[in-house]
Amino acid sequence: MKKFKNHIISIIICLGFFIATSTFAQSEHSKIDSLNKLASDLTYSNIDSAFVIARQANDLSISINYSKGIGYAYFTIGTSFFLIEKVDSALFYLNKSINTLEAINN
Repeated sequence: MKKFKNHIISIIICLGFFIATSTFAQSEHSKIDSLNKLASDLTYSNIDSAFVIARQANDLSISINYSKGIGYAYFTIGTSFFLIEKVDSALFYLNKSINTLEAINN
């Protein structure tokens, strides 16, 4: 009976950890998605701010391995480079965006 009780406690602890981790990831994903949306909205009106915010979204996405966030951040970074006529950098980031988003079928 004691073994059974220990197994139940272990399962409850694992489930609690899973739920907490899942909630944290969803919260981080929402934050990153909001940053990417803001950066995208600012791209044509305030390139500098869009670039900085997209870099923040990219850094956060990389830290939690959130591919969708990485792909959209790369897209905004690439678009920002294109608008300031840094074509080589624009192509580099836009290609990274395409490759990242295609890898997750987005």
